Amino acid sequence: MWNLLSKAKEIFITEEDQKTLSNIEQQAMDLEDIRITMDSDGGKRLKKMLVNDFFNALDKLIETRDDRYISDLKSIMNFINKLNVNQDLDDIRQFLEDKLK
Repeated sequence: MWNLLSKAKEIFITEEDQKTLSNIEQQAMDLEDIRITMDSDGGKRLKKMLVNDFFNALDKLIETRDDRYISDLKSIMNFINKLNVNQDLDDIRQFLEDKLK
């Protein structure tokens, strides 16, 4: 992806394009940091804890029929989805490839 960003910076030279590419590059670096963290032992433990929290909230929802657990489930799923950055990185890569065609 970094090669694609370098090529794009050479081709798209307007100030606006450069700003957009810098933003994309920062986003990609942030996502890459998250991916590396989530692939580590600590990240794997975090995923396991989140899955456990999800199923605990689901069990409580079934047991109590208390609507607040629906909010808990949504929050946990949103957090898990934010940590799953591989698709976001693929989307950035695809965007750059499309622009460089």
